[in-house]
Amino acid sequence: LKSIWSKAFAFQVCVAGPVASAFKPMLAFRSLALAAAAAVIAAWLQGCGGDCSEQGCVYDENKVTNASQPLDDRKKVIDDYIQCTETKDCCAPVDIADKIAEHAKLINHATKEVEDMVVCKR
Repeated sequence: LKSIWSKAFAFQVCVAGPVASAFKPMLAFRSLALAAAAAVIAAWLQGCGGDCSEQGCVYDENKVTNASQPLDDRKKVIDDYIQCTETKDCCAPVDIADKIAEHAKLINHATKEVEDMVVCKR
């Protein structure tokens, strides 16, 4: 009986040995791929703190489009909104981002910063 067990153990070592050595790198690669995927998802989720309107950022369209307002005040509205989106790490709603882009071109101010602003995808 002892020789049967020793032969079975020897067979297991001979067969499982190569399989086990091939399995460990595959397991390590799978773990690495899973960790990389989790890191990408975590980075994506951290990238945006939500809709800027819900975070308290306000864009005063009337002040920017009012030609009787001083130009510096009109520029400040755009600058303040951009600063708010950066500080709160949020995304500008599409309709507001489009208005800001239009107004920035109209008064020739901060067009690059407006283009770089994070816009919500919905």
